[in-house]
Amino acid sequence: MKKLLLLSAFLMTASVVMAQQQKGDFQVQAQAAYYNIDGFDFGNIYFSGSKFVTDRVEVGIQPNITISSVTSVNMTVFGNYSFLSSNAQMVPYVGAGITFYDLGSDAALTGFNLRGGLRYFVSERVNIDVGPNIVLLEGSNLFILNAGLGYIFGKR
Repeated sequence: MKKLLLLSAFLMTASVVMAQQQKGDFQVQAQAAYYNIDGFDFGNIYFSGSKFVTDRVEVGIQPNITISSVTSVNMTVFGNYSFLSSNAQMVPYVGAGITFYDLGSDAALTGFNLRGGLRYFVSERVNIDVGPNIVLLEGSNLFILNAGLGYIFGKR
């Protein structure tokens, strides 16, 4: 019973938290994804930095490392549009980007990606971000589901 009361108290407090992304804020984020395709395991670790140029529009850069039998370093330049509401605790967004795969190798590729997701703010500055990416590359397309944490630096 005590655990149920603590959980209820947490959910009631969390429900009044408002997302505070504003023009001029800077966000840092870390995400990860794991894949298994035809018995081949690999994963990605993403780090990103972005700036909100308006309350709804965000632009940024996202270096990421693909870890498998061969490790590669990749970079994405992206833009997102957030759908804000009066209770902005949950903020859905859509976006697009250009990705440069396997930087520094002779086999480097450039791809286009479509992205989306949902940021759930657990405090004014901290959010949990989950969303799909569709990556269009020469000769292949990938569907990636990312999950991670974000932190917003800005004026309060």
